[in-house]
Amino acid sequence: MATISRWFGVLSIIMLFLAGSCATLKKTTQKEKESYKQLPPDSILQYAINLYRQEKYWQAQEALKYLLEEYRTHPIAEKAYYYYALTFFGIGEPASAGYHLHVFISRFPESELVPDAYYWKAYALYSMSLPYNLDQTYTRRAIEAFQLYLNLYPDHEHAEEALKHIKSLRRRLQKKDVYNAELYYKIGEYLSAKIALMHTLEDWHDLPEKDYVAFLIVKSAYLYAINSVEEKQRERLQEVVELYHKFELLLKNSQHAKEARKIYEDAKQRLNKQS
Repeated sequence: MATISRWFGVLSIIMLFLAGSCATLKKTTQKEKESYKQLPPDSILQYAINLYRQEKYWQAQEALKYLLEEYRTHPIAEKAYYYYALTFFGIGEPASAGYHLHVFISRFPESELVPDAYYWKAYALYSMSLPYNLDQTYTRRAIEAFQLYLNLYPDHEHAEEALKHIKSLRRRLQKKDVYNAELYYKIGEYLSAKIALMHTLEDWHDLPEKDYVAFLIVKSAYLYAINSVEEKQRERLQEVVELYHKFELLLKNSQHAKEARKIYEDAKQRLNKQS
């Protein structure tokens, strides 16, 4: 028992020592954190920017927030607010970054940082764009924002990146349209699938999977025709033949060429039987 008591005593001393050390460390850290407040505003701004560049976004944000509170009407507020907005990207809050960049543009319209702010505001929307099978509201808004940036500053340093982002966002919308049309096809709504796929081809002249969409149009029309009431089948089978001829060149070198041809041949045979 005496041995156990002795160990509890030693353990208590160690715990008290560690607690005291942690308290001292906490005080030291807090003191270091507050030390920048003794500096002139220019130095605080540089200190915050250095933290930002070191990817210490929370610390940078804290220093910039202090600047904005204490030097709101000082010329330094312009650059401080710009970097304050950017820190939100670093902490994973692009919506907040976009909001503060919008306010920055309104508050400092003559700033030399406005072109950058327009770019990063668009990038915030880009960061919130969801995968193609989900809602594409932010995708469309990001395209509009990047386009506005390019219209205003076509030769700005981020122009090339903006064009790349627009291209990737447009691709996301293309895939969304194909995905939505495929859903109609998969649930057996062949007329709706055919219409949606036709619109997709009309809307996206640079669609990479044009041949696949064309094939699915022919197949959807075919399945719609053969599942129709008898008196409607002839008219609808004739449309299948016409659609095949319309997309024949597109389907010629496609991996779906054989199946498309079989559909076409079957549609013709059915038409011949009804003659």
